[in-house]
Amino acid sequence: MSDFGDRRARVQFASVMLAFLASCVGGHARADAVVDCNTAGRLSPSVQLSVVGQNARVQVDVARSPGADGKLTVAYGDETYTAPFDSSGHSRIAFAQTEDHIAFQVVMSEVQPITCKLTSPEFSKIYRVILRWHDPVVLGLNILEPGGQYGGVGHIFAQQTNEKLDRGIGRMDIDTGAPEDGSTGEMSYVVANRATIPPNSVIGAKVDYVTRGSNPEPPYCDGNPLATPDFYFITVENGQARSEQMSMNRAACHGVIPANRRLMPIR
Repeated sequence: MSDFGDRRARVQFASVMLAFLASCVGGHARADAVVDCNTAGRLSPSVQLSVVGQNARVQVDVARSPGADGKLTVAYGDETYTAPFDSSGHSRIAFAQTEDHIAFQVVMSEVQPITCKLTSPEFSKIYRVILRWHDPVVLGLNILEPGGQYGGVGHIFAQQTNEKLDRGIGRMDIDTGAPEDGSTGEMSYVVANRATIPPNSVIGAKVDYVTRGSNPEPPYCDGNPLATPDFYFITVENGQARSEQMSMNRAACHGVIPANRRLMPIR
């Protein structure tokens, strides 16, 4: 969280960001999200909140006194995201929007729940793929861009997020890890301007059951409860979100999953 200090400076005395942010990408002005949070009377000087939206991705940062108990929670629709506070009192949660106008709650132990409303003017321009699940496991979203090769350029996944956009047209900008206590796990890939996707092409997607690995052991195999965790595969395109509920393929315990079968094709 090396960039947190700059954000925290912009929210001195616990005020939340409530402004347009603008940058220039490829010669075109880009307006980020407009955020409105009802913080009046809810935050003390010891708790600082920053909410930033960009490319239909919301990032919530909280700074508070070090050593306090509890965790940060964000509730958005049917989803609940949680994250611990680190030793310095910082916590961060990022999640993907599935609508251009959204409302969500920020919850922490020191204050009453804070409701935030956010409008994303970029929502109709992006292309986004979202993987969501609720079981206490790690799933991995793997994206293959048009003309790309698995393991090479155009293969975007947890170990190659393409943050600098030097290995493809999109990047993996959300990776929450394993959820706890029924909360939401999420990975998401985004192309900021879907016009950069070659015409008549398909962006491929596969899912890796990271926790199970290549040598399945209970409880992640056979008929065990976590053998086939459910997940939601969501695509956002042309300002519309489409969601499918799916389950991971089952594997036999104490066997070996060949490398070429490790990833489950979605499309």
